[in-house]
Amino acid sequence: MSTRNYLLDPGYWWLGLRDWRRALQNLRVVLFHRGLYRISRSVDGHISAYLGYLLHRTVRERSAELRRPVVEVGAFKGLSTVFLSIACGNTGTRLHSFELFQGLPEVDKSLDDPKFEKGQFLSTQEEYEHNVRTFGRRDAVDLHVGDARRTLPSIVAENGFSVSFLDVDLYEATRALLSELWKGARGGEVVFVHDVISRGVRQAIDEFHVESSHAVRETRAELMTARLEFPRDLAKRR
Repeated sequence: MSTRNYLLDPGYWWLGLRDWRRALQNLRVVLFHRGLYRISRSVDGHISAYLGYLLHRTVRERSAELRRPVVEVGAFKGLSTVFLSIACGNTGTRLHSFELFQGLPEVDKSLDDPKFEKGQFLSTQEEYEHNVRTFGRRDAVDLHVGDARRTLPSIVAENGFSVSFLDVDLYEATRALLSELWKGARGGEVVFVHDVISRGVRQAIDEFHVESSHAVRETRAELMTARLEFPRDLAKRR
């Protein structure tokens, strides 16, 4: 992958015309976090340099405080894994990374964004392993291949989590995983949900707010991503 500078990329300036806030966020990473910026230009993926920086920073802050593992679902070719694993390696935290390596599962056209289709975003474990070993901290990662809806609940129930990144694109998976994270939460967790502008993901988050009795604070981390902060006094609320 190319590591050319954002400032030489016409797409960057077009982004600035359409969404100047997002362009400035990415420029901040270019200027002040060069190592993270180079990762975003070296690994194929669908998250911005700024989101990678946010994931890295949040893990360093929150996992160091809570001393619980980090969870990501929807690793694709490992770009988010690289950002997360570096922070986990620096804080002595385990990263549980879940990926199907089969592309998107069945898409419900009545709920999900029409741009999505079955098999989209197909990646291979070989690509993932190469990227994480080359740019990240493979020693900090426990990779779980398969449907996270079946494997994540037991891990979260046993160990809890501090930070989670969900990038699963579709309503059903997003809804189920948010519910499982809520069940296993112990208080103070942060969950990032990508593709929040997609209707299925947005609906899943809205329904999750009802399930959690609106106890979770939602903000927009960046254009495509919601940040959900679980209450620190969650144990008292239950």
